[in-house]
Amino acid sequence: MPQQPIPQQVRQSRGNRIDNVQTHNPEARPCGWDFFDRIYCISLDDRSDRRFQARDQFASINLLDRVEFVLVTRHPLNREQGIFESHIQCLKRGLAAGAKTILIFEDDVFFKNFDHNALTRACRCLHKKKWNAFFLGCITSGSRRIKKHALAAVTYRCLSHGYAVHHDFAKKIIREKWQNVPYDTML
Repeated sequence: MPQQPIPQQVRQSRGNRIDNVQTHNPEARPCGWDFFDRIYCISLDDRSDRRFQARDQFASINLLDRVEFVLVTRHPLNREQGIFESHIQCLKRGLAAGAKTILIFEDDVFFKNFDHNALTRACRCLHKKKWNAFFLGCITSGSRRIKKHALAAVTYRCLSHGYAVHHDFAKKIIREKWQNVPYDTML
């Protein structure tokens, strides 16, 4: 099946260049997304098919206009190192832009049964508390519900579907160097 071109409204960046930027329209999306200052989606530069699918997913939840696709080249030797470096790159971009909160997805994202009211409640809780990372879904080694809040404290293990990082924690993460430890494990 031939690949369809990525629509013009998808925002893509490579290096310091950003192409096809849409105007930011806060009224068009659920208010929960307003909590995040920068939103990135990592995609391999040779996987336009995945960007097209991710674009549809983001559009389905009114988020497409906020997402910057960060195109990366497949690491020539080590897939895990490439993943690590891609996530660090997104955090550095967010910090350089002055973001207090940075939300990161990969291009295999999907939003089945997404509840923007739950996201809004969770973000209101985060706004009132000190936090490091907020996972939109992942495999955990344990969790406990936080009283009176739409959140759970988790012991993160791997496979985050999407996650946000507070700028204080992002500053710590970007100091990490590749040491043959997958990003999920390091996080």
